[in-house]
Amino acid sequence: MKAPSPLLQLPSFDIVDGVGIDAMHCVFLGVVKQLVVLWFNSKHSGQRWYCGSNVEKVDKRLLEIKPPSVISRVPRSIEHHLKFWKGTVYETLYQQF
Repeated sequence: MKAPSPLLQLPSFDIVDGVGIDAMHCVFLGVVKQLVVLWFNSKHSGQRWYCGSNVEKVDKRLLEIKPPSVISRVPRSIEHHLKFWKGTVYETLYQQF
């Protein structure tokens, strides 16, 4: 945020209820991406929730997903492509699981 929004000057405008959430950036490239990166980052290997030791299982399951043609990006391997994933891949994962 660079400066307060001019919308705050409107007497009947509530900034909390009046602005829609951008799901792609707030949810899929925000929370979902952060969780996937945490689950598979080896620096968290001592945590109970660490999934990095199951990359092969997860990759196999990801590559079995056959989404409908309206989905533009299909999931790719976590092991080789996680840093290149786009928001639509995270969205597809969210919808599948």
